Amino acid sequence: MISPQRATVEGIELARTFRPDVILMDIGLPEMNGHETARRIRDQPGGKNILLIAVPGYGQEEDRRRSLDAGFDYHLVKPLNFAELKNKLSELRAVPEKPRRFLTRAKTR
Repeated sequence: MISPQRATVEGIELARTFRPDVILMDIGLPEMNGHETARRIRDQPGGKNILLIAVPGYGQEEDRRRSLDAGFDYHLVKPLNFAELKNKLSELRAVPEKPRRFLTRAKTR
């Protein structure tokens, strides 16, 4: 488990060592925001192969654009719709190699 006070530093390190397939991340984090965290994960070896999903509490078009510009593949809005997440992950599983910004045109609440 990652401590809330060190979520970004520990999360970046875990992404480097564990190399998960998917990371769901808030934007409003205590040490650095989720946009900077996403950039740092993307800059690591293997970071471009991780599916990064922003899960903030806001979802205006500008918020979505900033998430995509920071390196997130998708922007979902809290409260998280688990059925939507499951559907999107199923869609991605059907794609042999995850293209960047595969889900950028998707509409959410």
